[in-house]
Amino acid sequence: MDARIPKGSLTIRTAPLIAGTLLPFSLFQPIRLCHAPRVGTTLVERDEELTALAELAEVAASGSGRVALIFGEAGIGKTSVLHELGARLGDRYRKLVGTCDDLVTARTLGPIRDIAGPDGRLARSLQGVGDREAVLSALLDELKDPLKPTVLIIEDAHWADDATLDALGFVARRIHGLALLLVITFRDDE
Repeated sequence: MDARIPKGSLTIRTAPLIAGTLLPFSLFQPIRLCHAPRVGTTLVERDEELTALAELAEVAASGSGRVALIFGEAGIGKTSVLHELGARLGDRYRKLVGTCDDLVTARTLGPIRDIAGPDGRLARSLQGVGDREAVLSALLDELKDPLKPTVLIIEDAHWADDATLDALGFVARRIHGLALLLVITFRDDE
């Protein structure tokens, strides 16, 4: 953990390294969150960060995709920030959420399976053994929506399997031409 980041802070960072791949700096914007209180069910003291995420979504909507990494210790509010972002973006964006689970053996491509739905090209590519190229191609197609920009949220990436990390790196390297905001959450204390 970086000694300059105070314990109990949540950080949102848009960084140039995804799954070991260096990406152009123009895709990223650093955003830092500090510990914030909650009043009832209302998220407070997150307006600046939520505004920055909403701005990233707007840039992505123009066809210039972006990646945001949100990290912090367990319970710091990563998911709450994303719920509030979803509410602020409303129906103007298609929102897809995939989750990595805390399992002894990680689900192969678990969050990708979550967003695939019951049928369609992505779901078919994930059946059985699956062809890697078919899965990656179908994933890119799934993320292209001609009617709305997409916000893809991958929760708890610290529990992701290698295939999921490869798929995220594959998407991140091709995001510049997509109307996509890819948001990845993870714990930095795992």
